[in-house]
Amino acid sequence: MRIIIAGCGEMGFHLSKLLAKEEHDIVIIDKDPDVLAQADILDVISIVGSATSYKVLEQANIKSSDLLIAVTESEETNMISCTIGKHLGVKKTIARISNSDFIHRKDAFDLSSVGIDEVIFPEALAAKEIRKHMNNGDSFDEAKKKYIMDRYNIQSEEEYNALMNQREKEHL
Repeated sequence: MRIIIAGCGEMGFHLSKLLAKEEHDIVIIDKDPDVLAQADILDVISIVGSATSYKVLEQANIKSSDLLIAVTESEETNMISCTIGKHLGVKKTIARISNSDFIHRKDAFDLSSVGIDEVIFPEALAAKEIRKHMNNGDSFDEAKKKYIMDRYNIQSEEEYNALMNQREKEHL
């Protein structure tokens, strides 16, 4: 399967890594060449540019691609990328969207009418994972900790504490 991933942030890199392991043909698009450099360890093609650019999407061979996954930090970029990608011939699109109105008010606006086939809603995914841990008898704090450890592939209590300390310092 040929897959284009728009955005090489945390989610885009993780998806690229997982899908490349499954031997899919992966193309990653990101505006920042330094961010794309992290993907050099993966068996993927990297393109520096905007996923909202016809030229960049055509360079990524969008017309022959099976899937476009737009997971940049900007939901507007993700939506526009999917719209353009669908117009240029990609078979299926998935957009990362943070605005819950698009999830809870599907009757108000049909995303498929603008070329978005599926939606990734990160907050709902996190909440679902935390609920799963809580259903197994964990407290909220324990469930949140397990979710974070799973998400960041943290193996020890020390690594977890270091990450939490780093995040606390960033928010001061």
